[in-house]
Amino acid sequence: MSTLYYTLSNTVFRSFLFYAVASVLKMMLMSLLTSRQRFRKKAFANPEDIKPGKEKKIQPTTSDPDVERVRRNHLNDIEG
Repeated sequence: MSTLYYTLSNTVFRSFLFYAVASVLKMMLMSLLTSRQRFRKKAFANPEDIKPGKEKKIQPTTSDPDVERVRRNHLNDIEG
């Protein structure tokens, strides 16, 4: 008779499930935080992200330290 390991009565699987869901939720939250930081600082990486007519005022940049910090954190979550 085989043992079912993928049930909620298995404490190891329950722990894995909790941390998997927590990691996915954090990764989704980081994408929202990255977007919010880009709009707050007006630091867009691509020219097509800037509203039409405002290209002369806002130049694409990838050098804002606050945006880059959040973006790197999000990339670390994706890689992990």
